[in-house]
Amino acid sequence: SNSAKRPMVIVLDDSDKAQYMYADIKTLIDERDVYFFPCSHRRRQRTDETLTVQRTEVLTALLGDKTIRQEDKDNKISPIIVTTPEALAESVPNPQVLEKNKISLSVGEEIPISMLTEMLLNLDFKRVDFVYEPGQFAVRGGIVDVYSFAHDIPVRIDFFGDEIDSIREFELETQLSQNKVDSVDIVGAQSEEKDSTTILTYLPQETLWISN
Repeated sequence: SNSAKRPMVIVLDDSDKAQYMYADIKTLIDERDVYFFPCSHRRRQRTDETLTVQRTEVLTALLGDKTIRQEDKDNKISPIIVTTPEALAESVPNPQVLEKNKISLSVGEEIPISMLTEMLLNLDFKRVDFVYEPGQFAVRGGIVDVYSFAHDIPVRIDFFGDEIDSIREFELETQLSQNKVDSVDIVGAQSEEKDSTTILTYLPQETLWISN
């Protein structure tokens, strides 16, 4: 089968090497999603939010890859993930928990803002005036800003009545919209569930493994 249909995991023995490799691959490869899957803590075991967002982003991408219908899979290009043995060994929420903690939205979809607000509050998102960190959302008229744990850039969802008119990423510093996207997965903070697993659960059997 075409190798672009298989997720590829590149394992390097330390975080610095992995980050260099990730940066290199990202500049070389255009048509395939490339992710860095880090450990969730920096020195002294303190969990770091940015790292948690990066980890959740990878799991959400793999979860999406798993749930796609077979006929769509044929056109789907699977991601490349750069990581370290330490990160692979760390626990992550199991797929059922992540699925339950996820809201998927697409342009053209109908969902009242009040319902979306309720769903976000149920996922423990905090309502604020302006979003500036993961786990927050803001509502102004027909616009909902959300900073999800599955994406390192917040999104602005523009409604026309109950219909999602556009979804754009936006710049935190300027609060100005940037790229349009067709759909977005909004994921809440992942609590350390007892029934956790590792990223291996998310990777299909045909995954291509490369290590140095």
